[in-house]
Amino acid sequence: MIFDFSCDIGHIRNDIPHQLWEATTADGNANTLVTRFFHNTPSFYANNFLKCYLSYLSPDFLSQTFTIFGLVLFGLGLWYLLIRRKWFILALLFLAPIFPLFDFPSNGLAQTIILYGTEGLVMLYGVKNLWKFFFS
Repeated sequence: MIFDFSCDIGHIRNDIPHQLWEATTADGNANTLVTRFFHNTPSFYANNFLKCYLSYLSPDFLSQTFTIFGLVLFGLGLWYLLIRRKWFILALLFLAPIFPLFDFPSNGLAQTIILYGTEGLVMLYGVKNLWKFFFS
């Protein structure tokens, strides 16, 4: 699956009318009530928001962001966070992709720092535990 990495709330809002029109015309002459039940605006918003949110955690995005060594450290850090139950850092990691979705014009740099900072924090946790494993 290919995701759009410029995903934000503006793209979601602009794409919803087209998706609704496409879905309702694909049904042909089906019952209007059934069509509106399955093709409603909140479900399209939720679907697009979820796609954009997951695009920041997808392997495609992470492989473009990190090198191979960085991906190994990210995976190792994620593994140690799950094993040691560090819920606060995991919550930061899974909440970080929400900020780039909302298009705040003055906070573009802050969104980038939050997103990459939390991913870097997970990598540093992996480095710390790797260091402990070999040198302690």
